[in-house]
Amino acid sequence: MPSLRPRLQVVSEGFALVVGLVVFTIIGLWAEPALRWGLVLPVHLVLVYLLVVLVGDRTWVTTGAVVRRRWTLVPTTLPLADVTSVEVAHRGTGADLVLRASKTVRLPLVVTTLFDTRSQSPQMLRRLVDMVAGLPGGDEVARGLKAQAAHLERGGTAQTSPLASR
Repeated sequence: MPSLRPRLQVVSEGFALVVGLVVFTIIGLWAEPALRWGLVLPVHLVLVYLLVVLVGDRTWVTTGAVVRRRWTLVPTTLPLADVTSVEVAHRGTGADLVLRASKTVRLPLVVTTLFDTRSQSPQMLRRLVDMVAGLPGGDEVARGLKAQAAHLERGGTAQTSPLASR
C-alpha cells in the first residue's frame, strides 16, 4: 500500500538521523574511551534503529489480512476474520481507515499538509472496498471509499474529495 507521508517529511527525518550519526561519530572519535562506549555507542544504535524504522515503514494488504511494519522489524498481522469494527477516522491531517481487533491498524486514505494533499489511488481504494465489505461497519465505510474512488476517477483532486472535506 503506498505511503502517503510527504516526501519532505521523510527526507528531513532521514537527514536529521544521518546528521545525528555524523555528529555522534565525531564526538566518539574525540571522546574518552569510557564515554565512547557508555554514551556514543548506545546513541549510534538508537539512531541506526530509527533510520531502519523510517526506511522500513510499510503496510500491505494480503488475502485475508493486513500486515503493518512500523516501529518494529517484525511485521504485525491483523487477520480480517478477527476484525471487530471498521471505520474512517477523520483527523486534522486527513483520514484513516481504522481496523480494530485485539490490535488496531490505521491505513492512510487521505493526507493533508500545508503544502500538499494526497489520496490513495482509485485502484487501491477499490481494493480496500473489496476488503472491508462484509466486515462489521464495513458497508458504510465501503460507500465512502467508493465515493472517494469515483471522485478521483472523474478528475477530482484530493483536496476536494469526500474524505478530505469532512
